[in-house]
Amino acid sequence: MLHNLKPVVGKYFNMALIMQQNNLTGLCLDDFLPARAYSVVWFVAVCLFLFPVHAFSLTEEEAEKWLDSDDLNPPSYKPVIVNDGVLDFLPTPPMKRVHHHHNTLTISPASLSDGWVTLSQCHQNMDRVPLAQVVFNKDTIKHIRVTKVNNIAKAWVEGSSVQIEDVQDNARLCIEARSQSLKINPDGTFTLRNGPFMRKFLDGYYPLHVTVDVEFAGTGLKLVTISPVAQAGFKIDLAMTKVSLDAWFEGRLLTELTFKRTPLATRQNNTSKLNLSTNFLVE
Repeated sequence: MLHNLKPVVGKYFNMALIMQQNNLTGLCLDDFLPARAYSVVWFVAVCLFLFPVHAFSLTEEEAEKWLDSDDLNPPSYKPVIVNDGVLDFLPTPPMKRVHHHHNTLTISPASLSDGWVTLSQCHQNMDRVPLAQVVFNKDTIKHIRVTKVNNIAKAWVEGSSVQIEDVQDNARLCIEARSQSLKINPDGTFTLRNGPFMRKFLDGYYPLHVTVDVEFAGTGLKLVTISPVAQAGFKIDLAMTKVSLDAWFEGRLLTELTFKRTPLATRQNNTSKLNLSTNFLVE
């Protein structure tokens, strides 16, 4: 019996992995095992969560046949496809709640000289985890402070990050900081880059909802281009002195907005609008 330990245990660990990848919970292992396997995997039974009956259903005959085979995957196994970082917009938001990352960036007249903008950031629908962190680029961030915490045991600033402890359901975290994210270009234009936004676990990237509001009243700036272009899963709303981006996606999202300076009097008389098909402002 001992020489069969590795393949049998491997199969049941494989079942547990499938369960974890699909966020399934359910019956105890000993409700599922054929009787002859008890002496081999009884210790696995007391350690692992298992699938509900509807998620993984094999007759005793099918289970016996699988245990006698060389296949580590059960007959009904379907491999879980995980995003590897390539940006993939989601035209239809997932049914379950997804982490929402909301940024508000305020460009002031002073920003046009030094590139520093005011950042307000909120996270909600966060994953329920014992420890997490929000990390910023240490070279382009300053004056970080936590402004709101709900259903989180502890949150504190540590260097260029915010450390989070014991995240519960319906948690919300809000942060304010100064971010040097506005680049002054040689041709006199300005570029505002954000990201990469991602929700990563191990080697996989999972659905994320990101909203970016950029306010630039009183600066004399006019929005020229936006990247990526508007498409299913990525919405762009433009007002005279504000632009809002709303994205549902997997992978890594980078956004880039280009502005040019115009006299305030001219801007107030313009009726610019965004041509979403070409991704340029037209007048």
